[in-house]
Amino acid sequence: MKSLISSQKRVGPLILALLSLGSVAVAPVPAWSQAGAGLVLTGSEGVPVLNYRLDFRGLESRLERYRLEIPPQNLAVAEVQISIPTTGTATFDGVIDPAEVRLEVEGSPVELRDVFWNPEFRSLEVVAAEPVASGQTLTVVMSNVRNPRAGIYRFEGRVLGTEANPIFRFVGNWLITISGRNER
Repeated sequence: MKSLISSQKRVGPLILALLSLGSVAVAPVPAWSQAGAGLVLTGSEGVPVLNYRLDFRGLESRLERYRLEIPPQNLAVAEVQISIPTTGTATFDGVIDPAEVRLEVEGSPVELRDVFWNPEFRSLEVVAAEPVASGQTLTVVMSNVRNPRAGIYRFEGRVLGTEANPIFRFVGNWLITISGRNER
């Protein structure tokens, strides 16, 4: 009888430890939908794949807010250009409202001189009122975007510096996934 009681005393903490480890293993982990580039199967041949976030789940034909991150540059940035080339069968047919585009530096809004969206060439130009100093993360925030059909869309990012002979410098691609309404 005495050995049965002492073995129960040893088994109790062991069961408690196993139950707590098991609950940690199955606990829900918060997920950041569209927080990054995700799994890239197409390869990018040395082209940087940039981080982005879609605030409202990225469903086709719905209004969305895109947050496109540009890593710190080694030059002051006067303008950001985003183009959406036609790739295969996925032609971006979404609608971008230039009045709802803003530029943020480390989370703070930047005053803009001009925002221009060319739907024919699927090109967005965001011009800062004053150049943004080098070494800071930029985020292009596009609100009230009407998502296109479901698919993966490549957005190409370029920045224009402030040097004597400025040229657009390629910074990378955002591979944006838009899901069908029944996929999520």
